[in-house]
Amino acid sequence: MALWIGQMMARIPILLPPIDGANDAPEVVDPNGLPDRSNNDSDDFTGGSSLDIGALFTDVDVEPLTFTITGLPDGLTADAAGVVSGTIDSSASANSPQPNGVYPVTVEVSDGTVTTTVTFNWTVGNPPPDAQDDTYS
Repeated sequence: MALWIGQMMARIPILLPPIDGANDAPEVVDPNGLPDRSNNDSDDFTGGSSLDIGALFTDVDVEPLTFTITGLPDGLTADAAGVVSGTIDSSASANSPQPNGVYPVTVEVSDGTVTTTVTFNWTVGNPPPDAQDDTYS
């Protein structure tokens, strides 16, 4: 590129990123990966309280992403856009595949060509009972 100033010409270098044509894999937005989650039995992820795992990923090639999420706590499902919904089963903490209510969740994200796999733990606890005043009347 040349820049003309009066009768003088200066050359200004323009730096462009290299273009290699390779399809880059989808990536987790947070450099620390997907955070582990903790919820209780019977927690609700329906209506406006669904969990959008798809929003935690990006693709530098700006290709549409599809998600396959496995290992979710009992009662939850995920769609191809990465949205988790449902109500955690009331006994999910006792039925987890690992001790202490831990569900190892696997998220596979594909841009149609390249797939990225990320895992995180979702721990489901059994909430303590809600104590009521037991005074005698």
